[in-house]
Amino acid sequence: MSWRREVEALVRPPRDTPALFVALERGIPEVRIVHAGGAFFDFVESRADLARAATDAAAATRPVAESASLPFPDASVGWLVLSFLGDASDARRRAAVAAEVARVAAPGATIVAVDHNRPRQLVAALGALVRAPRPPRWLPLGAWRRLAYPTARELRAAGLTVERLRLAGDERIQVISARRRARNGFRVDMINR
Repeated sequence: MSWRREVEALVRPPRDTPALFVALERGIPEVRIVHAGGAFFDFVESRADLARAATDAAAATRPVAESASLPFPDASVGWLVLSFLGDASDARRRAAVAAEVARVAAPGATIVAVDHNRPRQLVAALGALVRAPRPPRWLPLGAWRRLAYPTARELRAAGLTVERLRLAGDERIQVISARRRARNGFRVDMINR
């Protein structure tokens, strides 16, 4: 199974529930709505595919302004997927996007964050530097550090409750499930899980 299909299976929202997909690209959040059956991770590998996809995706993907703010009211979204794959933003920028995702998430909302991961075995960890999805650093030391970024801690710092961390793609990708706490401190469970 390819890493894309494996991750898609892990982040799939409940049936008939659209999801807000927020991908951090070069520090700028790009937002799109993904309906049931839609694909979240439609990465391209070759430069020819990239040029074609840039033209096709211009209408489907709407970049948000330079700030990290999302164009949604507070507590208005029930299912979000946040992707840091392929992004090399600094910790301050990532924390701002995570806080903004927590702001737009409704109480009890599910947030699934997807990021790079450094596998435990050294050979697999070195392979993660060159196999797709690749970490976005030019220097090997920067890519090595990027693979070990503490995304779950970042979500907790944004006020989310981390429920599960799963690994996919031969441990190259971490998939973190979190929820936004209800305002009164009690957790609200989704009915149609």
